[in-house]
Amino acid sequence: MKYIRLTLLFLALSAASILLFGCAQPPKEEEKAAKDAIAAARDAEAPVYASREWSDADQRFTMAETKMASKDYDEAKKLLLEASEKAKIAKETAEKNKSDLVTELAQSKETAQNAIEHVKTEFNKQHKKVAKKAAATIETTIRHAETDLASAERSILGGNLMDAKPKLAAASSKAAEATSALATAMTAKHKPMATKHTQKQGTKYAPKKRKK
Repeated sequence: MKYIRLTLLFLALSAASILLFGCAQPPKEEEKAAKDAIAAARDAEAPVYASREWSDADQRFTMAETKMASKDYDEAKKLLLEASEKAKIAKETAEKNKSDLVTELAQSKETAQNAIEHVKTEFNKQHKKVAKKAAATIETTIRHAETDLASAERSILGGNLMDAKPKLAAASSKAAEATSALATAMTAKHKPMATKHTQKQGTKYAPKKRKK
């Protein structure tokens, strides 16, 4: 009789264990879905173009792995579902941000090219009228602008869009600097002539002093 009671107690405990722990299985499907979503976000360059959203997804996935290791499968499943959702958002955000950046870079590149071509054209027309030292400085600035533009183009071709943005800005800035320097040089070139002419006019028509 005692043996029967012990057997029944063992069976009851086993049944309770199954109810408590038997249903708590590792969320393999959710884990795979989260890994796939994370991989897709990474392929979309989310760490670069959607860093905040990527960080949210990556953190939840890391936390889920910790919960999996400690066999807290319910919490792991919850975190994996959140990681999948955050990874999808990161992917979509990265694709949009990258597309917007491509458009922005195309416009910035056109602006820089036009600015450089304009100042080169004006400089070629006016450089003989500019002092040699000023002309050399302007020519160097234009050359630096062209170098920045070429470097930006290489970055774009290499897929390094974030690197291209400041280079295009630098190219436009140097083109504007050269344009301003050319205008200043032309003004400086004409000022002494005007002053000299005024002095001559003043000397020619100045009234003579009467002798006492």
